[in-house]
Amino acid sequence: MKFNEIEYSGKLCSKIKKYYASYADEIGYQEFSDQYLKAQLENKLAKYVFEEVTSFSSQTNKMKILDIGSGLGGTVAEFRRNGIDCFGVEPNRIAIKITKDRLFEEKLGDQGVLCQGVGESLPFHSKSFDLVCSITVIEHVKNLEEYLREAYRVLKPDGEIFIIAPNYFSFWEGHYRLYTPPYIMYLSKGFFKLYSKLFARNPKYTNRLNFKINPVYLKKLFRETDFKNIKDISLNRMKKLFNYPEELVDNTMREKIEKMRSNLFLRFIIKTVINIIGVTKVYHPIVLIAQKLEE
Repeated sequence: MKFNEIEYSGKLCSKIKKYYASYADEIGYQEFSDQYLKAQLENKLAKYVFEEVTSFSSQTNKMKILDIGSGLGGTVAEFRRNGIDCFGVEPNRIAIKITKDRLFEEKLGDQGVLCQGVGESLPFHSKSFDLVCSITVIEHVKNLEEYLREAYRVLKPDGEIFIIAPNYFSFWEGHYRLYTPPYIMYLSKGFFKLYSKLFARNPKYTNRLNFKINPVYLKKLFRETDFKNIKDISLNRMKKLFNYPEELVDNTMREKIEKMRSNLFLRFIIKTVINIIGVTKVYHPIVLIAQKLEE
């Protein structure tokens, strides 16, 4: 199977699909495994992470990066594909095996790149990494404060943490693939359980999710764990694509945005909506950068 000029074996694709099939069974959404196989191999999220990281760091080729909760290795593979030392820590043995197979097939080095562990107790020396990534992981973390303290510990002075997380102030729950009224998930997990049942989803999976996650809460935790220079760049991509649609690969979407931009009234409405989303903090996902200042 070929995605973005990279050929993956049928065996690897079957393993990934099987991995997500068990996840789909747990959530009660059977289409999930097919959607995630495609998303995993197209690697759009990892490409976005790479794009953002290289935009705020000019010396990424000299960096040593840790991806906490590396899953099936999309972020690790993307950085290593671009000549950057990226390592992963992941609690799930099956995910580690799939990532190793993926790295082996792409000849990206599958030995010593991954280890089994959890974010609350990282198996690395202090001051080992220039950048720590956490991509759609923290909603599953049991002790988030300890998780951030460990990330802080393994960062070198002036190192940075880059986090993408769901926003439970928002209108979208990605695990269940459901739209909801804003703030409902944050205010009442019980209501969301009932709501998910209406769409034939299994509400039990919500017990593995931390619905406290929102921009205000995360920034507070960052400050409490000594991170500085906290930046919320969640809306940057939305603003950028509206202002510079020529950067879009999708021709149809680019043409639609260009038409909207040429209409002054629509342009005003869209910019107003973006500002309202920013003020009310209902955007999705949360994208934060913070720094460990030199000790």
